[in-house]
Amino acid sequence: ELTNNASDAQQLEPTLADMERRLGQKPRQVLADAGYNSRANLTAMEKALIEYATPARSPLQGLTAAARAAGIGAGFEAKFFIYHEAADTYVCPANKTLAYRRTSSKRGRSYRQYQAQSSDCQSCAYRWQCCPRSYERGRTLSRAEEEALLARHRNWMETERAKAAYRRRSEVAEFPNAWGKERLGVRKFRVRGLRKARAELLWALLAYNI
Repeated sequence: ELTNNASDAQQLEPTLADMERRLGQKPRQVLADAGYNSRANLTAMEKALIEYATPARSPLQGLTAAARAAGIGAGFEAKFFIYHEAADTYVCPANKTLAYRRTSSKRGRSYRQYQAQSSDCQSCAYRWQCCPRSYERGRTLSRAEEEALLARHRNWMETERAKAAYRRRSEVAEFPNAWGKERLGVRKFRVRGLRKARAELLWALLAYNI
């Protein structure tokens, strides 16, 4: 299918509905890249009892840009802090402990906040790279609390069955795209308008299938 939306993550459910209409059954397993890892898609796949293999997002994902805005240098972003589940603490690159302090809420999501001792940061040689604007208070780290849905998906993606399934995605999804670009020359459309461009795409797909 062809759309004029730069993000195709919303096309998963309509595609599966079209597949069921054409074939009279749902797939038992779906492979998708990280762009399709959304709550809506995870919910739909779980409800339909379909095994859904797509990379699980890290609770710390998306914090790199925020770190840059705060003046935090490379190598001191949240992903370089090691979490110890038993103690519910983080250890920074300088081997200092950040203990849990409080839970905050932002845009409907809950975040657990961890903070280092102010004395540790004030005497640390890396304070200008790690927390240049807050070393007097101690470095703070926020970790999004995973919803049960995301936690279940993360546990599933850590199984050997899920890993083996996802490894197949490159050959069944990426190879046809590469073939279309390199062999069929489908790098840009030669016509204008969704209807005409969809027809051109369909011809290319038929050629590949044959």
